[in-house]
Amino acid sequence: MDRQSGGPLPFSFSQDQIRRVLETNEGRQLLAYLMRDGGNALRDAAAAMKRGDEAAAQAAIRPMLQSQTVQDLLRQISEGR
Repeated sequence: MDRQSGGPLPFSFSQDQIRRVLETNEGRQLLAYLMRDGGNALRDAAAAMKRGDEAAAQAAIRPMLQSQTVQDLLRQISEGR
């Protein structure tokens, strides 16, 4: 389920939801996957969000979010597994 449109990402999470997700096995796997580049993409996304540049934040992490591994983990998380 790759996203090619470049539009807004189809999900958002509150801080509490993120905390709860990261307490799950799938959440920890997702974080580990997103940190594979040493966390550079996540840092770039966070810096862009601090500047108020949501488009740049999305662009920073979009390549990782398009991976089938991440899509599968997000689906498992959203299904509450």
